[in-house]
Amino acid sequence: MSPIYSDRMKEFMKFDLGALDLSAYPVEALDVPYMENGRFTYDLYRQDKTKKSPLIIVVHGGGWVGGNRRSKFMGPMIQPAFHGVAVALISYTLALEAPFPQSVYDIKAAIRYFRANADKLNIDADRIFLWGESAGSNVAALTALTRNTDLHDLNQGYASVSEDLAGVIVHYGVFDL
Repeated sequence: MSPIYSDRMKEFMKFDLGALDLSAYPVEALDVPYMENGRFTYDLYRQDKTKKSPLIIVVHGGGWVGGNRRSKFMGPMIQPAFHGVAVALISYTLALEAPFPQSVYDIKAAIRYFRANADKLNIDADRIFLWGESAGSNVAALTALTRNTDLHDLNQGYASVSEDLAGVIVHYGVFDL
């Protein structure tokens, strides 16, 4: 992709996604790193952190080149946090930052992180789900379909931990390219 096209695409994708009103949700933690060797973080939402919870890892959409975990569109995806489920909204590499499959590598690092830290975070490692919306559904599905294969970057952390999932939710996913 030429730099000119890339800059134009980045400028086009700067439309206002609105900000998530954090005061409306049960925030447990913000900006927590999930990589041993990387830059990405997550926000965790849950009402009751005293009991072991299933976990949904949310992968935001944005046409593979935009979006973020704190846009106003993430509000509905936090709703399970009001019903005994922990919800982690993650950041990951967008397509204009690095080519495919880097986003899949990032999401797999998040899965390994949560499985490795399940006891500390009081989540059930056997009940971890991915939930992607729009382009995030596409990346979540690719992540799930390639779990425990060679398609990962173990240098991001938790190399000896499984990438197993209990399930995947694809919310208006993009699959017919």
